[in-house]
This record gives sequence, C-alpha cells and structure tokens, in this order.
Amino acid sequence: MISLDSLDDIDILYPYTARYLDVRREFRDSIHYFIDGDSLILSIAHHINVDLISYYGNTLHVIYIIERILLTLYNQSYQCNYTILFFDCHHKLYEQEKSILTLLRSCLIAHLSKNADKCGTRRIKQFSSWIDNDYVQFARDEKPLFMFYHDMTSLDTNDHSLLSENALKKLRILYRLFGNYHQYDHKCHLYLMNKLILRETTIQCFEIQFKRQFPLNSLEKISELVPNKPMNIIQEQKNEYKRFCENDIRLYLYLKTILKFYDKTEEQDLLYPLLILHVALLIRLSLLDRHLPSSFATITFNPILSQMITQFQQGLSSNLFSQVSLLSWSKVADLFDGRLFAFTLYQLSSLSNIRFDSQTYEIVKEILSILKIPFNDNLFQNIINKMIQQNLIEIKSSVIVPQIETRQNITKISNPFIDTLLQPILTSNNLSTIEWEIPIDTEATRYQGMISLF
Repeated sequence: MISLDSLDDIDILYPYTARYLDVRREFRDSIHYFIDGDSLILSIAHHINVDLISYYGNTLHVIYIIERILLTLYNQSYQCNYTILFFDCHHKLYEQEKSILTLLRSCLIAHLSKNADKCGTRRIKQFSSWIDNDYVQFARDEKPLFMFYHDMTSLDTNDHSLLSENALKKLRILYRLFGNYHQYDHKCHLYLMNKLILRETTIQCFEIQFKRQFPLNSLEKISELVPNKPMNIIQEQKNEYKRFCENDIRLYLYLKTILKFYDKTEEQDLLYPLLILHVALLIRLSLLDRHLPSSFATITFNPILSQMITQFQQGLSSNLFSQVSLLSWSKVADLFDGRLFAFTLYQLSSLSNIRFDSQTYEIVKEILSILKIPFNDNLFQNIINKMIQQNLIEIKSSVIVPQIETRQNITKISNPFIDTLLQPILTSNNLSTIEWEIPIDTEATRYQGMISLF
C-alpha cells in the first residue's frame, strides 16, 4: 500500500512525460471535458497577484478571475462543453488549514450553482470522491475527452502560502493519482493549468501522459479517497429572520452565523457589530465606491480577534449550504472583503464625525436589535476606541513616500485615428509630465514610451 508520503516512489514506479503545446482545438471542438474546481480555486488563490493573507482575504477577487477563465473557455466554442467538478476528498486535505480557502470553495459552488442560467452555461457537479460509484457512473456516461486540472507542483510553500507544507505535499500526491486514474480508467487526456497561457485564440498548457497504470485496488485503500456520504443540505422550513434581510442572502448568512457563535462575550460584543456594518456596506456600496487608496494605515489584529474572524468565515462557509429560496444569491460571490473591512476600521478610528447613509443605518439597527445590542450614533467609534485600549487592534499610520515626477517624451506620428484613440488616456494623466516630439524620420509609425490601452 502506498501512503501519502511517497511522491518520489510514485514518480519512480509510475513515471510520466510532459509536453507543452497549443490545445485550443481540443477545447474548442470537444463535445465534453471536465474541469477540476478545486484546482481552479487553489491555483488562483496562490497567484502572485492575489492576496488572501492580508486582512483575511477577498472572495470576489478570486471568483471574478475564475469567471473570466470560464468565460474565455466558453468563448472558444460559444457553448458550455465542460462540467466543473468538485471532490470533497480534495477539500478534506486543506479544510483543516482554517483559511479563507474553505469559504472561497463554498462561495464558488454556491455562486455557480445558484446563478446558472436556464441555457445551461454552467454545469456543476459535486462528489465525495473520484472513485465512488456515483462519479464513476457519471464519467462513463459523459465520456470526457480530457481532464483539465492543476497538479500543485508549481505552488511553493512559503510564509505567504495558504497551505501548510504537509497539506500541499498530500495534494501533490493525490493529484498525481488523480491524473493516472483518469488516463487509464476513463481514457482522458490530461491537461494542466500549470504555466497556462489562456487567450481567446490560444490555449497553451502541458499535456501529461503516464507510462504505467496505478492499481485501482491500491487507490481504494487510501483513506483520503474512501467515499463518504455527500454533504447534507440543511432544509430550513421556517426562519423568522428572513424578513430582515432585504432579499439579500449575504445579510441572512451573516446574521445566522453570528447567532450560531454569539455567547455575548466582550470581544464578540465589539467584533460582531463591525461585521454587521461590513455586510451592510457590501450591500450598499457599489464596486466603484469601494475603490480604496493603494495604501492606508496598517492594522494588526490581536490573535484572539483573528481567531474569531477565522471562525466566523468557517461558519459562513457551512451556512452557505442552507436552502433559502426567498433570498437572492446573485451577489453571494461578494461575501467578504477584508481590505474594505480594515479600511472601515481605519476610517472609524481617524474620523470623529463619520456618518453613514440612512439606509445603511437602518440595516445595521435592525440586525443589532435582533442581537439585542443597543445602538447609538457613536457606537462604532466607541467600539474602535475600546479595541485600541484593550490592544485588540493596533493601527499604525502609513508613511507617504513622495512621488518624483518624471517627464516622458513621446514621439507623435501623423495618424489622426491613433491620436484620437490615445487622447482620453493622455488627458487622464498629468500632461505636464508628457512632452511631444516631432519625428525626424517621416516613416516613424509608433509612440515611444510605455502606454497601455488597457
């Protein structure tokens, strides 16, 4: 029996080859293929441009990137010729990390499932394992041309990783077996998200091919793959708090999660009103209004407060499987914005007369009345002051580094169309730092300088 500690042994006994190629035709012309949903989440969550460590992450950022990937794949064939699969045995290996990954997974499943349109542009399936009978029968019926997944080998474990070294090692082994199993038992090609180049006309990625089959009887002995019963969906027949939730599932989920953990401790009395304010701002503020400065004061949370926020996120994740038919799930992807939460705390600490609009106040007052927390106009400033006094949070003002203006020389060409196209970009910049040059060479056909049209 092979344990989940022997990746080197698997590589030696069951070697594979990899080649990098353009597979757009396969994605475009195949009748059906599978995408591993956990691979999407883990690869995007660890992308260099995604920060899920600072201030407990942001659900919308990751789900938006995944939506863009799925849209690009959809545009390859102008139809949904893929099914997104989620296997609970994969999630089992990283849910113990107690990070935002669990909330992201639940948000993505709920978002894709609840917001699928009637034309079937989203196909979502969730299984306990990829060797259980339900999945085996599903794969045999669908006959996918290939499996698109990430084998975790290009994810580095460092101080900023969302996964421990042990969890990542187990995931690498599990995905190695996952690929081998699909190649031999379901006759799938294997395409990796690792080092993926994805454009409207190009899909370049690695194709993996194993040279030997891993024995199925050994797979069945691995504890992480033992089929479990599917997660039970909680049926809620009656809930007296739905009428307070403004037809928005986010407010309901926040209220339900707080009620689950609320023991009326002093720390909870300080944190929970701020979480209610946070979801009210998520509801009331547009994305444009939530465009925050690139840097503001650094906020450090006490370990007790950090543990409470992490516990709250895990509670949100479990409550996402509730069946609430009367409320809208359209914005469930935007369930937590850690940077907005931190910026709100900073504003409350720095402005003595901060006030919110009346509708935001009404949402907050109604929910606080359910929690039996008294409300007044200075509630949030008083909470922040108490948090600072009790060392639950520490706020350090950021040092503003003055920007040095640099002049940019741009060669102007005699092309009215391009001049008109660039005009909005140029007028949005500081024109005093831009200087036009008349080209000596009359055949000059380009602008000199780094100007992006996007």
